[in-house]
Amino acid sequence: MKSLFLVPMVAMLSYVLFQNTVINHQPPAADSLEVYVGTYNFKDSNIFSTYTITLKEGALYGEADSYGPNKLIKKEKPDVFQSTSQYGSIITFKRNADTKKITGLSLFIQETEMNAERQ
Repeated sequence: MKSLFLVPMVAMLSYVLFQNTVINHQPPAADSLEVYVGTYNFKDSNIFSTYTITLKEGALYGEADSYGPNKLIKKEKPDVFQSTSQYGSIITFKRNADTKKITGLSLFIQETEMNAERQ
């Protein structure tokens, strides 16, 4: 008798969990730090070839090539961060005008601006 009650309860619980995890899954919000994570390649730079953005413990980190990651601090302007590196680089993420997805970044370091595309 208990199994007759248990089977419908398990089925109902499974349905509810499925609804909340699969069907109602939302992509990261535009203001979520996750949207910035990825690898960005510089085209015409003799200084760096890649810039990698990672998310660790709720904070963004940027690493040029293999020079070590530095925490990125959010600035007032949308999509703009400042590196905690000794150079204090400014990273401005670029978005597609239609989709609003991150497509690249601009790295301003020591009076030099370098542009990278997201891979």
